[in-house]
Amino acid sequence: MAMLGSGASKPRKNILDLIDSGQFESHLKAMNSATEARNKSAEDFRKAKADAEDAIHRLNLRRTEHSQKQDELAERGRRLDELSSDLNARLTQYEQDKAEFEFAKQEFETTKQEHQRVFKASMDVVASKDHEAKQKLSQGEQRLMSATQYEQELDKRESSVSRREQFLVDCADMLRRA
Repeated sequence: MAMLGSGASKPRKNILDLIDSGQFESHLKAMNSATEARNKSAEDFRKAKADAEDAIHRLNLRRTEHSQKQDELAERGRRLDELSSDLNARLTQYEQDKAEFEFAKQEFETTKQEHQRVFKASMDVVASKDHEAKQKLSQGEQRLMSATQYEQELDKRESSVSRREQFLVDCADMLRRA
């Protein structure tokens, strides 16, 4: 197909020749089809470009959201690390306090046992002294009873002796008067 305005080596055709031959109409149809195809292609390109820009915008939004989520996750991770560190410190302190408590409890038990032993020994000494005191008291009471019986016996003897003396004095007075 010959083009208008192309180089000198080709013979130029007159537009009228083209119109008469029917090639013009087909050439015009071909140009219109090519123009429509270019317009459709340009419209498709604009749509594809708009779709691509929209997709890029959505991807940028997603990237921003993803970046924010990553920042939030990093912050949560940092807070979890802090909480974990705090928890570990508290656990360590708890273990130390527990060990100190167990040591104090053991010391208390040892002291308590020692006090119980000393108390029992003291009570044994007190019980022994109490027993000795009771025995001495019992012995003293027995001595006192013995002394009281002896005294009563002496009183009876003295009374008997006094009656005999009185009897003898009375007898002696009767003999002197007689």
